[in-house]
Amino acid sequence: MTFLPPQSRDQLVDVYRAADLVAVPSYSESFGLVAVEAQASGRPVVALRAGGVLETVVEGRTGTFYDEPEPDSLMAAVRAFDTLAVDPQDCVDQAARFAPEIFRERFAAIVAQTIEAERQGGADDRRAGRRPRPRSRGLALQNRIRG
Repeated sequence: MTFLPPQSRDQLVDVYRAADLVAVPSYSESFGLVAVEAQASGRPVVALRAGGVLETVVEGRTGTFYDEPEPDSLMAAVRAFDTLAVDPQDCVDQAARFAPEIFRERFAAIVAQTIEAERQGGADDRRAGRRPRPRSRGLALQNRIRG
């Protein structure tokens, strides 16, 4: 296993393509972005059955899942991977199908929900007679600068 520093987009494609498969052992994946990037590079994914990867990876066609967040479960899925007949073009097609949706629709929905939560938090503070407090470091710094 090799741990690499952050890579540029061009370099990242080369890293994915140098792999036989890409493991995504995250307990939680909002979008499954790493899985989409791997598939866009023509590489299948072995992922924990959780979050966004459930929608971006097609079992048996663009990768496979494992159920227990344990190293032995991941390794069993990697070993079983050899029995999959994954076509790199299926991976690319799946990534192309989901990438626009992830970046347009899902991300926009999450941003809208976050903004609404921020507004609701401010309204709750005002109802309770408290001065709304900054919700992020950026707002806190902005408030300090304004004095």
